[in-house]
Amino acid sequence: MDVFWASGMGDPCLKGDQSVTMYDAILKFAVSDPALLWRAAARRLEHSGLDPDDVSATIGFADDPLIEECLTALILPLSIEGGQLIDYEIQPDIGTTAVAGAEEALSALYS
Repeated sequence: MDVFWASGMGDPCLKGDQSVTMYDAILKFAVSDPALLWRAAARRLEHSGLDPDDVSATIGFADDPLIEECLTALILPLSIEGGQLIDYEIQPDIGTTAVAGAEEALSALYS
């Protein structure tokens, strides 16, 4: 799973009378236990005030979690002192997922 949390292209810009520098941060996550990831995200969302129905609407259910939404709930801070989140993107790493699927298919074929 690739997580792209992008806040610009690294170019300085002006904000009022102060200079602001934009940064990109790229994180890569390997999700080995989707249900455990869901539980951690559910705890964080409940702690922020969401009721159980809203948690399920946001991140799915423990037996069928919305992985990208769980990662969003866990990774993105509510606020960052001294800065501002401009943009982010979370998407599956298609290449890695496809290779893992191919390995499983080959293993099943030869067993």
